[in-house]
Amino acid sequence: MSESDRPEQTNISPPEINFRMTDARLSEVKPADHTESANPAGDLQIAYGDPPQTRQEKLQEFVDGFGQVGKLYSDSVQDNDRFGKFQDRMAQVYSSDRDGFLDLARVGKEMTGKPPASPEKIGEGLADVIAEKLSRMQTGGTVELDGPEMMNFQAAVAGMMLAARSTFEPGAMNQQTTAMVDALDARLQAKNVPYIRGIIWGDNHEPGLALIPPGTRVDRHNFL
Repeated sequence: MSESDRPEQTNISPPEINFRMTDARLSEVKPADHTESANPAGDLQIAYGDPPQTRQEKLQEFVDGFGQVGKLYSDSVQDNDRFGKFQDRMAQVYSSDRDGFLDLARVGKEMTGKPPASPEKIGEGLADVIAEKLSRMQTGGTVELDGPEMMNFQAAVAGMMLAARSTFEPGAMNQQTTAMVDALDARLQAKNVPYIRGIIWGDNHEPGLALIPPGTRVDRHNFL
């Protein structure tokens, strides 16, 4: 798989969207506290109620779900252009599949917890998000794993894995990245998710996803 084919970095033709963070002005955004509620144990919960109706409400929900994860991603890659692409991918997820966005936001809350979730738990959580995404798509008909919407979703998940790395221990970055990717891959296999595999790119050692036919021999930890 070539550089231009990488899900996290691919320039794809996105699904038609009606919401973009680039339309936002910070002065329009209220403090990020009203789309979440505390349970008796004090843990924050992502709200899965009726979709917001106004542009302001949609913008606020996106900011609430993306803001802290976006900061983690920026800290991890330290590249404004890549950050902008990740933000746009997440906005596309929000527009095309709000439940999928909220699922990713839930995993993001676990990343930003004190302490943050373990690499293994993050990997398993992201695998569950992918499986739920496929389940929703199957109810609507044929699922195209290499179609624009699903490729964008996989790119967003890969971006979430990169964001998670900013919570890892610097001296154990490679080991914890491997643990996250392996946990994601094992969970996908256990849930019988076809083709989608967790990998580590051989050139830059970043986590990602790839479509790999069953029976294909690859080195997932040195994927080229």
